[in-house]
Formats: sequence, structure tokens, C-alpha cells
Amino acid sequence: MVGESCRDSFVTQGRGTLINIGSIVAVAPKVLNGVCGGTKAFVQAFSESLEHEMSDKGVTVQVVLPGATATEFWDVAGLPVGKLPDTMVMSAENLVDAALAGLALGEKVAIPSLPDSLDRDAYDTARLALGPNLSHRNPAPRYGLKASA
Repeated sequence: MVGESCRDSFVTQGRGTLINIGSIVAVAPKVLNGVCGGTKAFVQAFSESLEHEMSDKGVTVQVVLPGATATEFWDVAGLPVGKLPDTMVMSAENLVDAALAGLALGEKVAIPSLPDSLDRDAYDTARLALGPNLSHRNPAPRYGLKASA
């Protein structure tokens, strides 16, 4: 696979950058359909996991989560981009420039349209705070089940 050979080459060299393009539907899956939301959530989770795995090997992984972008995607999807409000459609050039600026700032998850990066940080902090309670021997008390011995 191309991705694996790229990754292996980067690891061998001790440096490299992978940029994956997802979508804001990774964090807002109800915006479009389930297949789109699910696949974009995979791209985000895969990228973040790969970044964690590769960071000590000199390899940087960034995932970019654009909102509506002026590409042929919209025509293929049956909703011409011209039907979307101008205020919510970013040009592909601005998307690329913002993603690269985010990379230079050290953003592992770049959301080019998001005005305040603190919002993304708060989302991530809340998500990570779940970690210690995601796996326990017994179901949570709210389910009203008897704890096993």
C-alpha cells in the first residue's frame, strides 16, 4: 500500500509529514449522511492514532477537517456549490493555505474555518477526560444492574 510504504520510508529517514483530509462531519456527523460522517470520523481517528504512534519516530501526522469547500464534490453530490451560502464556502486555495499554516503552528487537527482554536482544544479536552472511565468491570450504576463479584 502507498500509505504504508510512505510511512515506512518516513520512519527509516526519521522525518516526514503526512496530511490527511477529512471533514467537519467527523465531529458533526449529522450535517451529511451516515456514510460520509462515519468515513470522515475514521480519517480523523486514524490520523490521530497514527500521529500518536509516529510522533517519537520523527513523523508528523496532521488531519485537516474542512467545512464546505469549493470543489466538484458538490456537483457530484447533486448540490451545486452555488446553492450554498457564500459565507460558508471556502476556496480550495484558502483551505490548503490554512492547513499548511496550521501545520506550521503545530496543529495536529486543523479546522480551517473554526475561528477560535480554544473551541477545538475544549472539545478535545472533554473527549480525553472520558478516558479513565471508558472501561470498568461493572456497568455504570445508571443502568440499575447488579455489580458482578
